[in-house]
Amino acid sequence: MRKPCVGFCVLLLVIVAACSDEKVVEGDTLTLLSLTVSAGNLTPTFNPAITSYSVSVVNAVSSILITGVPGNNADSVSYDPDQPAMLIAGPNQMIVRVINNEETALKTYRVTVVRAPSTNADLASLSIGSAALTPSFDTAVTNYLIAVHVSNTAAVTAVTVHPGAVVASIPVLSVGSNLITICVTAEDGITTKQYTLKFYRMGEDYLSARIGSLVFIPSGTFQRDADPANTSFVSAFRMSTTEITRAQYSNVMGIDPCLTGASSGSGDPVQNVNWYQAVAFCNKLSIVEGYIPVYSVSNVNFTNLLFAGIPTVYDAVWNAAQIDWNADGYRLPTEMEWMWAALGAQMGGDPFAVNTAGYTKPFAGYKDGTTLIGSYAWYDGNSGTTTHPAGDKSCNELGLYDMSGNVWEWCWDWYDDIWPGYSITGHVTDYRGAVPGTTRVIRGGSWDVSASANGVGYRNSLAPNNRGSAFGFRVVRR
Repeated sequence: MRKPCVGFCVLLLVIVAACSDEKVVEGDTLTLLSLTVSAGNLTPTFNPAITSYSVSVVNAVSSILITGVPGNNADSVSYDPDQPAMLIAGPNQMIVRVINNEETALKTYRVTVVRAPSTNADLASLSIGSAALTPSFDTAVTNYLIAVHVSNTAAVTAVTVHPGAVVASIPVLSVGSNLITICVTAEDGITTKQYTLKFYRMGEDYLSARIGSLVFIPSGTFQRDADPANTSFVSAFRMSTTEITRAQYSNVMGIDPCLTGASSGSGDPVQNVNWYQAVAFCNKLSIVEGYIPVYSVSNVNFTNLLFAGIPTVYDAVWNAAQIDWNADGYRLPTEMEWMWAALGAQMGGDPFAVNTAGYTKPFAGYKDGTTLIGSYAWYDGNSGTTTHPAGDKSCNELGLYDMSGNVWEWCWDWYDDIWPGYSITGHVTDYRGAVPGTTRVIRGGSWDVSASANGVGYRNSLAPNNRGSAFGFRVVRR
């Protein structure tokens, strides 16, 4: 009964022995005759008995070829990874295996290839939207200007030359002037390079349910008359794309005050409104739309104010109206705001330069001698005997219609007494008019005056209680 068991055990031993004979084991007698690398140098110098080496290469070396020649009972050499091998920055482990003729024994050599990290912190490209850089981009140039206004949605894009370099978070872009620094850190984590980009970013337009779009007007500086020293800086604001229409005025005030015989319809600019009635509209519109009213008049509650309660005679109380420049409601433009918007700000030009020629434009939207006033304005040469629908003519550079012609537009400012010039000289910032006087500024010309009165630089004034078929207004918000 025991003989079968003994036989089985003998058979098992034979099988185990056979398996052991096929196992590949480390062989001390196996060697390489040589071990070479395509870049750098082995450390230490090759010795068949030494199995661990290191190699240092510069970052420009992106791949390496390791070659081993078998010897001493060796038949073949294998590599892990396959050669040539791509390198990453830092250590790269390479294994060279020497195998004997019977493939039952091997010897392993290990090579650590250390690739230096890149010190390249250059940008390959820098852009914001489709706007052109000044100068044109060059990886060696680090300071740039965008000499046009960029849109509110434009984003800065920076791409590095070396894929291992990192661009730090780009600062949040603000509306208006931006001077941002873009910092690039090379792959080595030490080398850095900075690029600066200066540009003006436009703000968003506003949309009113009752009067439509208010266009963003960028800040900037312009020359207001023939003296180069007389310049005005204007902060950014929004302005209604058209003059307030009869329908819009009626919707807010509950009445259409127009002289209908001098109007072609409800889409025409509202006219026959005095300065007090324009101010009242601004406050009522602010209240209706949930904004903080800009104006205050002693003992006047604008929420319950009826059109019939607005003065039509010269009124000392309304003349003393106060304005809260920090309120977010609707108001009349200042004269400087109106002129800056009419001449087109600095659209198409360097936003950081002074607009030195805009004040000379014979009408808003004028570009050169081939531009005809009839394409941009209703004046006594083409209007007949009435106003015309707001926005029917071409707009100026900012998208504003009828900045010349159709109706004169009330401004906030009291008029100074040096006609037709200004009492101010030199540079002014956000100028808001002269001290109280007897008339308020009106600008832009109208349907019943000559082409010369439609010039961007032309100034006029009217007592605040006066009204007629040629007087209207448009509104702004901050």
